[in-house]
Amino acid sequence: MNTAILIEENRTLKDILLVLFATFFLGSISKISIPLFFTPIPLVLQNSVSIFLPVIIGRKKSSYSILLYILLGALGFPFFANGSFGISSLFGISGGYIFGYFFSANIVSWLLEKKGVSIPSALLIGHLSILLFGSLWMSFYVGIQKGLLLGFLPFLFTDILKTIAMSKIYEKINKKIAS
Repeated sequence: MNTAILIEENRTLKDILLVLFATFFLGSISKISIPLFFTPIPLVLQNSVSIFLPVIIGRKKSSYSILLYILLGALGFPFFANGSFGISSLFGISGGYIFGYFFSANIVSWLLEKKGVSIPSALLIGHLSILLFGSLWMSFYVGIQKGLLLGFLPFLFTDILKTIAMSKIYEKINKKIAS
């Protein structure tokens, strides 16, 4: 058998396994959420992981991972915040955040690949875009003012903190790899 074919098959298998791992990791952290008494949206880590994926595994693999995550959640895997799942979760009040993961990860990828934006800046823009997607989606249920008050503003501070933490984690990983 041709060595080039074996190498390509090995790379394809590795990519598939990486996509599956990222998908199930994203789904598994849905259990980590903090409900807030004043908004139907909990604090989660999924938004941060979804925009960090393109930084660590690239645009294509992260896109496939997030799409598979959405599909599996829609089909009944308890992948969404608080272990929720199903079409009703996707099209409910918090569905915009879930769809926002995919679009924001691609925004982060585009900023990094095409615009040369720094990783911390791209991650912050990714967090803000998820908040924007989610709060605008929520506004169809509660109106634009309430959507922003309940779905955007309460999460600004924590998303800035998560951006800083993810940037530091990336720096540490990068230093370990470089040495």
